[in-house]
Amino acid sequence: MRKLEGRLSRRTMSKQNDAIKCAARYLLDKSTPRTAAECFEHMTFKSGKLYRISARATTLRRLESRMARHPILTKHNTNPKTYTCTLEDYEEYFDCDPFYDYTDQTVKNKQSHDKPSRRVKNED
Repeated sequence: MRKLEGRLSRRTMSKQNDAIKCAARYLLDKSTPRTAAECFEHMTFKSGKLYRISARATTLRRLESRMARHPILTKHNTNPKTYTCTLEDYEEYFDCDPFYDYTDQTVKNKQSHDKPSRRVKNED
């Protein structure tokens, strides 16, 4: 496969690409090679919501194409195509913690340096 260029490259390789982030987090969690179809079926956002049922979700074929070209995913077999991701590659490429639990209620309102660690939904 040739390297993507131009507008497609910026969208596919973007650090804000939710599809690749969710797939990489799923691969980190499983730690064994998985197919793109299996990733698409089970990957979630950090909040726990399934990626495939969100309004921002891409199609399975587009995800397969992006996973095949993305630099942080390592391709293992070709039939079927399986991928893995390492924690070092994820942390180097994306600027977020892959294992941060947004549903954890104990750290919701902790104060650090007079600022909340994150804003609670529907609170002023």
